[in-house]
Amino acid sequence: MTYFFEDPWVLVVGLVVVGALLRSVGRRRGHARTVMASWLAYALAVGCVGLAAAVNTDREQIEAQTKAMLVSAESAGSGGATNARAQRFDAFFTPRVGVEGPGGSVWEITDAAGLTQKLQQRRVRGTALRRFEITAPPAGSDRATTQMRVSSRVGEGYREPTTWELGWTRTAQGWRIDRLRWLELRDHAPSPGLYH
Repeated sequence: MTYFFEDPWVLVVGLVVVGALLRSVGRRRGHARTVMASWLAYALAVGCVGLAAAVNTDREQIEAQTKAMLVSAESAGSGGATNARAQRFDAFFTPRVGVEGPGGSVWEITDAAGLTQKLQQRRVRGTALRRFEITAPPAGSDRATTQMRVSSRVGEGYREPTTWELGWTRTAQGWRIDRLRWLELRDHAPSPGLYH
């Protein structure tokens, strides 16, 4: 069902094709009911598109949150709202966030303020999402994991590609990040010294 809400186009195209066939056959044979059935197929196709647009799945929410968080991270790193779309950086995180290395060892337990301080110290800017992968959380699950590859400029240097795994938890305010695992820096495993 999640797939339908995220990508209804197979069903929509199928309904439109069925509608066109019914309309063609109905007109050729003079069957008014068949022509009416074609309009029903068209109406169902429009309804499917409307329903899919109205329902925002967990996967779609997390993807939107990830993109918005990156915009806010750049703004937080520069010390101010450099982008009109930027939300408060802490709105994307739980009160405690674990930062982990590639193997899962915990490097730091922090919060959004601590992450903001790291962004400002490193002068991270120019962040762009290059790849995003999410496994749809099972129905009713309050946990999800995503992986993203971003390129960011640190200080005055060149853009550097990094890969991160984000752990998400569902809260009363929506999906929030409670874990960041740094997987790669320029296709190599980062060390704690690069983070601290």
